[in-house]
Amino acid sequence: MKNKNNYIAFIAFTFFLTSCSKDDGTTPTPADENSEFVSDLIVNPELLSGYWNIENNANTSKSSSGSSSACEVSLILFNQNNTFKIKNGDTEVNGSFEVAGEDTVNLLQQSISVGSITDIVILNEKITLSLDLTSVCKQDVKGVKYFAVNDFIWKSLNELYYWQKDVPDLDDSKKDNTGDYATYLRKKPDPDEFFQLFKILRRPIQLDRF
Repeated sequence: MKNKNNYIAFIAFTFFLTSCSKDDGTTPTPADENSEFVSDLIVNPELLSGYWNIENNANTSKSSSGSSSACEVSLILFNQNNTFKIKNGDTEVNGSFEVAGEDTVNLLQQSISVGSITDIVILNEKITLSLDLTSVCKQDVKGVKYFAVNDFIWKSLNELYYWQKDVPDLDDSKKDNTGDYATYLRKKPDPDEFFQLFKILRRPIQLDRF
């Protein structure tokens, strides 16, 4: 009996080791500690909030109304109060949105549908989606999170701060490289923490000793 129990324990231990060896850590996961992933907007609607700079691509198709006009979307804003703004060329579309599925939102103006956004995936502050503006256009687009408040803070201080030249982070060259500048704006998503990056100290007043 003792030998039989030892044999069963050995088999169980061998099975455990085999199972562990199959998990070599290479299995892809939707998110890690450095990423933000939306697999279900119903569960994670807050990750949709914010400004998104949109890059257009060539994948343009007819809208649900039959229009074949190409989208010229450059910016999409989702507010936490479920309002949105879409900048399409020289026009803006404003209204409210509602989450209609795990990767879908409906766009509304006074409860009237003006379009939808489907196939939404957000990963590491990047977004891909299919936009359908009723009677306007339909297109698959991608974009990146845009920290508009941080951009406003930097540009204002760069332009108006009297001792701007004494603050390395306010140097004009900071915005020469668009990619590096965008990365810098994302360094501290919270505007208060972003402002502290500059470590701006008010200079003491030098009194004339005469």
